Amino acid sequence: MPIDITNEIADAIKTNPAVQTALSTLLKGASFSIPEEAIESSVKEIVGRLKIAPAAPKTGVPTNEGIATSLLTQLEAKVATPTGKRVKALATSRAASMAKTKDPVLRFLYSNCAPGLTLAEGKQNVRLCGPAGASKTWQARLFGSAGFDHVIEVQCLSDMEPRDFIAGPTPGEQTKGFRAPFVDGPLAKAWRLAAKGDTVLIILDEVGNVPKSAKQAFQSCLSPYGEYGEEMTKLVTGRAIEAIDVNGNPLPPSHADYHAPYIEEIVAPFANISIVGTQNVGSEYDCPEDSPAITARLMPFHVETDPKLIKAAVGGRLKEHFSWSSSINSWVIIALTQLWKSSVEAKSKSLLNRELSLREMMVCVSKIKCVSNNLEKVSAALQGVLLSDGIKTWFVANGHDGRPSKEQVEAWTDLVKARVPVTSE
Repeated sequence: MPIDITNEIADAIKTNPAVQTALSTLLKGASFSIPEEAIESSVKEIVGRLKIAPAAPKTGVPTNEGIATSLLTQLEAKVATPTGKRVKALATSRAASMAKTKDPVLRFLYSNCAPGLTLAEGKQNVRLCGPAGASKTWQARLFGSAGFDHVIEVQCLSDMEPRDFIAGPTPGEQTKGFRAPFVDGPLAKAWRLAAKGDTVLIILDEVGNVPKSAKQAFQSCLSPYGEYGEEMTKLVTGRAIEAIDVNGNPLPPSHADYHAPYIEEIVAPFANISIVGTQNVGSEYDCPEDSPAITARLMPFHVETDPKLIKAAVGGRLKEHFSWSSSINSWVIIALTQLWKSSVEAKSKSLLNRELSLREMMVCVSKIKCVSNNLEKVSAALQGVLLSDGIKTWFVANGHDGRPSKEQVEAWTDLVKARVPVTSE
């Protein structure tokens, strides 16, 4: 039976808050502002998305009013069913995943910002802090595959402005009557997805680079509000919402659908959005100090390279790329672990400029070309990669002449030969 969109439906949409919420959520989180001329196409889109069909009347011929009432009742029912039920189910399944992993970083992420967690269940956005190459970003991306509908990664820079995160006008080709298009930033994209019911992980890579002013611009959207356990979070985009017709032309104040311009706000369930920042820490990194408000909203967790992390990351890469025996894989992991420990000691004695990091271990393993299941050939190949051009100067300071320090190159060579020996045992 075709749906006869009538004035009853149009009037109800204009006056019924529950239906307005349904429209707002399903139309990508946009604030409710639909010109009367577009009511019919908009409702048909909603009906199509929700697969709603007006109930057949019990007796007699269906009336416009009856069809409108049926449609609105079903829309209200959709609104009354909280999206929290879905995300809570996700949180339950993530708890099982957390119980299986022994990795402390992943356990921390699962327990604090798994998709579907609410404040009542311990939800907290976090920041992984630690030295460069300690697998912070790698762990965040791995966590992103834990059931989120979307993962949005932001490469944070020291000159970023609020609009780089949220939204703002973006210059384009200059034409007559030109108005710079207002473009969504990564946070606005994430909030729109979350507002329609999807779960989103936002990775703020190297968030320590961001100036305070840019962080303060979005810190309020990290503070949820509303009923405990069903919290919402609001992002103010700065976009002006004007009354326009179907062709995008401003409506005059005399028009029935005219309204004063207002600033767009996107409201989404707090459980649908998780944020994981990564940040290098240490005196060698020029990161501005965070305000207490940002620290409270992005709970820090210190991550360092350690034997367990090396075993998990390098072991996974070996299984993925090679068909060596488990004994050869174990030898490679132990050799790299010993080399890492020795490089840390050498750095403390100024024999090296910096220590071997997990990132560099992963690169070196990927460069091995040996496919033979023979320990002597594998150990020779690994040693050759570690002493190859470029890699052997990764950990070396430059001398006064700008060349790599000869003494430190020799120190690295001695460490590699001692900790990653060519062996047939």
